[in-house]
Amino acid sequence: MRMPQNGIRPEGVAVILKDGIVHDTKLEILDLQDNTFTLRGALALADILPSLTKLKDLGVGDCLLSARGGVVVAEALKRGENEGLQVLRLQYNEIHAVGAKGFLSAVKLGLPNLKMIEMNGNNFSEDDEVVEDFRSLFLQRGFGEIDELDDMEEVSDEEEEEEEEEEEEEEGVGSAEGAIHALNEETKEEEEQDVAPEQDAEADALADLLKKTSI
Repeated sequence: MRMPQNGIRPEGVAVILKDGIVHDTKLEILDLQDNTFTLRGALALADILPSLTKLKDLGVGDCLLSARGGVVVAEALKRGENEGLQVLRLQYNEIHAVGAKGFLSAVKLGLPNLKMIEMNGNNFSEDDEVVEDFRSLFLQRGFGEIDELDDMEEVSDEEEEEEEEEEEEEEGVGSAEGAIHALNEETKEEEEQDVAPEQDAEADALADLLKKTSI
């Protein structure tokens, strides 16, 4: 399923994922790059990933997952329900070092067959310890690589402090489900205020079509 660069907003992304794509349990390729997820879309993706057990290529680059959204998706992948995943595209998503460490953990524990992870253009340094940890892990496995990180964003001192606080909170949650629940509750009121009065008709129609064709 390839739907890049379609201008889909977070509410549309959530509808397509949770009402449509979730039913295609034999899906091998999901490419939604260059649409807009934010935390809402990331939570929807995390919810459906356990159903997509045949997935081999996941493309959510340039989707504005956000720092917290990156953590959520990483926690979902760490469960091990997507162990057949070979390519993971996460570039230009405002993912911080905390999220990068989450994806490192996901690769270690839940993605034994990953051959490529793309993380260029995110908000951590190419010299961060987590980058070397990725390379060391792939070297130990004898396959796999992280892309060239030649366009990383600078992170301010204030953002670093917020990142450290996020990491402490995540360490205290204790489980993937707990992390997702905590983040979901934290932004529930904000998301409800942002919801459009009516769901996007095209996204709704597409979700219905996906549901019908996957049955």
